[in-house]
Amino acid sequence: MSLVTNTNQSSSAERAFQPGVVKNQTKSQGALTNTTKKQNKNLVVKITKDVFVNKVFPFLTEDERTNFQKACIGDCSLTASRFDRLNKLSQAILQNPSKIPVQFQELHKDDRTRILTKFGKEKFDWNQMKELREPLLKEVEAMKAEHSFTILSSKSVNYLKKLPIALMSDPLSSFLIEKERADFRNNCRNTRKIQTPISSIIKTYKLEGLIETYLHVSSSDLTKRNQKDQSYKAKTLHKLMSLAHSLSEIEKLPCPTYSSLSAFFQEVEARNLIRMIGAIRDASPLPNLPAGVEDLQIPNDPTATIQKANRLRDWINQGAIAAIGSTLDLTNKDLSLLPKEIGQLQTLQALDLKGNRLVSLPKEIGQLKALQELRLGNNRLVSIPKEIGQLKALRWFDLKNNHLVSIPKEIGRLKALQWLRLSNNRLASVPKGIGQLKTLQGLYLENNRLVSVPEEIGQIKTLERLHLENNRLVSVPKEIGQLKALRSLELENNGMIWMPPELDRFKGALGKQNKNLQVKNYLDQLSLCVTGQHNTKRIAGFLDAMDRRLGKEARGQLHRCLYEVAQKAAKTDETLREKLKDKHFGRKAFLDESIDPKLKAAAIAKFRKTLEE
Repeated sequence: MSLVTNTNQSSSAERAFQPGVVKNQTKSQGALTNTTKKQNKNLVVKITKDVFVNKVFPFLTEDERTNFQKACIGDCSLTASRFDRLNKLSQAILQNPSKIPVQFQELHKDDRTRILTKFGKEKFDWNQMKELREPLLKEVEAMKAEHSFTILSSKSVNYLKKLPIALMSDPLSSFLIEKERADFRNNCRNTRKIQTPISSIIKTYKLEGLIETYLHVSSSDLTKRNQKDQSYKAKTLHKLMSLAHSLSEIEKLPCPTYSSLSAFFQEVEARNLIRMIGAIRDASPLPNLPAGVEDLQIPNDPTATIQKANRLRDWINQGAIAAIGSTLDLTNKDLSLLPKEIGQLQTLQALDLKGNRLVSLPKEIGQLKALQELRLGNNRLVSIPKEIGQLKALRWFDLKNNHLVSIPKEIGRLKALQWLRLSNNRLASVPKGIGQLKTLQGLYLENNRLVSVPEEIGQIKTLERLHLENNRLVSVPKEIGQLKALRSLELENNGMIWMPPELDRFKGALGKQNKNLQVKNYLDQLSLCVTGQHNTKRIAGFLDAMDRRLGKEARGQLHRCLYEVAQKAAKTDETLREKLKDKHFGRKAFLDESIDPKLKAAAIAKFRKTLEE
C-alpha cells in the first residue's frame, strides 16, 4: 500500500493534520492515496516508536525498515495513553486554561517531575504559572517531539508503502487529535481491497510452516478456507498463539511474540527430544551416547539446549534408536511436543503416550508402518495430522480425554482398526470417512459435543459397541439399524426427540437410557393435542405410543398427576367429584371430552415438573 506524502515538517505547535502530495509520484492501485494538492506538509509526525515496531514494521520490507529508521529521529518509546495525556495538556493550554491543573495531574509522574524541575517548582500552581503559559506550551511540545518518530524535511521518499487502512484508522490515529483524524479521513481514500494485517503478519514472520507443523493446516488449505471464511486466517493465527501460550505455561518459558515464535518452538522441540531420549534410556540402556549429552538433562540456556538436541539428532540419524524394540512406554514423561524423530522407530508396534501434556503430534508419526496400538489419552491435543491415515496396521487407537475439535477424514484409511476411543473431547461432528472402517468393533464418542452422526456409520457391519452418551444429539440416523452385530448402543443424556423405527430392537435399553427425554417429547405432543382440542382418537394414539415405547409406568404417573389436579378442582365442581369416584378415572380422563382441557394441560405440566426435579 502506498501512503503518498511530502515530508516537510510544520513548526506550529497547534498544527492541523494536513496531508500533502509528492510531485510526479504515481498513485499505486490499491493504495491509501492522498487527493489534496497541498504539498509542504508532513503527513505523519507524531507516531511513537512502540507503534512502529509492533504495528507498522510487519508490513514493511527489511530495506523499507532500514530506510525508514534512517529517515526518522527520536528513539524513545512512549505509550499512546501517555502521549495522549501530553496532548490534552497542550490543548488545555491553548484552548481551556481552567482544565490545565486537572490535565497536569493526569500526566505520567516522570512528565510531571520534568515540568516542575524545568520551572523550579515544588508543586504545580497554575495561578503562579500563568505568566509561563508560552514556555510551558513549548516544553510540552518538546516532550511530545522527543518521544515521536519525525520524518525529516530533507527526505522526500515515501517509506510507508504497505500500511493497511485498519492500522491507519486505529493504532496510528490514537496519536492524533480529533481534527487531525477528520482531516486524515477526508483527504485519503481506499481504491481497492488491500492485504489484511493477518495475512501480512503470517507472511512477514514466515508462520506458514509453523501453522502446518503444529496445527496441521497447509498453506493451500489456509488460503482456500479463508476464501470461504474471511476470518479463518485470524482464527488460525489465534490458535497458533494459544498453542504457544499453552506451551510457555507447560515449559515455564516466556510467552513468545510473532517474531520469536520460530525460535520458541525450536527450543521446545529440543527440550522434548532430550526428555524422550532420557525416557527411552530409563527403559533400556542406550549405547554410545554422544559426548556432552550423557546426562540427558535440559540446560537452562536455550542455545545450549538446542545444541544438545542437535547432537542427539545427529546420533539418532545414524540409526542409534531404530531398533529399540516393538514396545515403547512414554507414559507420564512430561512431553509437550512429540519429537519428529519418533518416525525413525520403524519396528515399533505399540506406543503408549498417555498422561503427558502433548498439544500437537508431528506428521512423522505416519511413518510407523508397523504400529498396531497407539495410546494418546489424557493429553492436550487439539488436532491430529492427516498422516495418521498411513498407519495401515493400527488396531487400537485411544484419543480419550484430549481437546480435539475435529478429526481428519483420513482416519477412514485405517483399514485394520478395531477400537477407536474419542471420548471426552470437544468434537461437534465425525467425518463421513468413519464408515470406511470395515473392521471396527468399538466406537466410543461419549462426552463430546456431537449434534449429529453421519449415516455412513451404518456401513460398519462389524461394529459391536457404539457409545454416544452425553452429547447434543436430537436424533440418530436410521442406518444404525443396519448394524446387525451391534450389541450395545448407549445414548443417554442427549436431547433425543425422535428415534427411528429401525432401532426398535434397542427400545428396551434406549427407553431406559432416554426415558425422561422421550417422555418429555411425548408430553409436548400430547399437550398440543389437548390444548388444540384434537379428537380423542389422536390423544389415544399418543397414550398408546407411550405405553409401547416407555412402558405403562410413565403413563401411570401421568394419570396420577391428572387425578391430583382434578381433586383440587373438584372442590367446586360436583360433576367432577362424581367422576373421581371411578377408580379408573386417570386412564379415562384424557379421553373424556367433558373434562376441561385446562385440567389435562395442568396435569401434563405437573408431570413434566416432576421429571425435571
